[in-house]
Amino acid sequence: MEAFFNNKSIFMIMNKWKAHLIIVAVAAILLSAIVSFLIKPKFRSFAYLYPINLPTLSEESKTEQMLQIIQSMDIKKKLYKALNLGKHYELDSTSKYYFSYLNDEFENNVSFTKTEFEGVGVEVYDTDPYTACNIIDSIIKFYNDKVEALHKKKNYEMVFIKGKELKRKRTEIDSLERLQRDLRIKYGVIDFDAQAKELTRGYMNMLMVGKKGGETGREVDTLMRNLKEKGGDLLSLRSVIWAAYDQLRVIKDEYDKNFTEVQKKITYSLIVSTPYPADKKSYPIRWLIVVGSTLGALIIAFIAIAFIENRKKN
Repeated sequence: MEAFFNNKSIFMIMNKWKAHLIIVAVAAILLSAIVSFLIKPKFRSFAYLYPINLPTLSEESKTEQMLQIIQSMDIKKKLYKALNLGKHYELDSTSKYYFSYLNDEFENNVSFTKTEFEGVGVEVYDTDPYTACNIIDSIIKFYNDKVEALHKKKNYEMVFIKGKELKRKRTEIDSLERLQRDLRIKYGVIDFDAQAKELTRGYMNMLMVGKKGGETGREVDTLMRNLKEKGGDLLSLRSVIWAAYDQLRVIKDEYDKNFTEVQKKITYSLIVSTPYPADKKSYPIRWLIVVGSTLGALIIAFIAIAFIENRKKN
């Protein structure tokens, strides 16, 4: 074969077989043109998104998280049902492999890519331009719903946990304050610091005027004894109560924060390029099919001619 091509000019071969090559080219053009017109035209719709307001779920980037969620089977199932894609793709719903065929058809027509600038591109091809656009709109909606559900689930759990902690801490504070109130009533110790100062001043005055005895003196003695015996307990109890209130404020802040997150209604995708129904088909590109088929047919024909010529020579 090498000798054949070394000794014969390609142009000579083409000239010798030009009639056959013209017939092959014309036949390829006609057949590929017919086939290209038999292929259902498809319209392209696309959108570019950026992830926003995403909670931190892992070490992955926000874009990678968005790609994982937006391609989840939950979103696909909702999409299939909402747009009745099985019927749109003309699939047999009674087939054993209906869902597999539906997934294959969807993945052949819908693609998700990570863009150069950390965004996510969604591209859809469909025989109906409005369906292509609706698929993207629905994907974005179901993506936002999915992230919101995940976000709220996490915060619902925290609201429940912090709610129980709040209740437990309030019960603890109520018990401590009740104990403090009982000690104050029983021993007459209301404000340790203020009472200690006043009692000391009054006690010293009584010593100076020589009136330590009598009913007043006994009351002062009793209160002084109570301060000595229970004052420390009341001071410790007061510190515990203050610490418990500090803890209560922290828990309440966390509860309020998570409760606010549960109530939020926000979007989790920023649409940079909005999808729209295309007014011109994107597939098939008929001239490309015709040119590619014709070139392919001519190459095969030329290889066949080369074998024929080589055989003749041998």
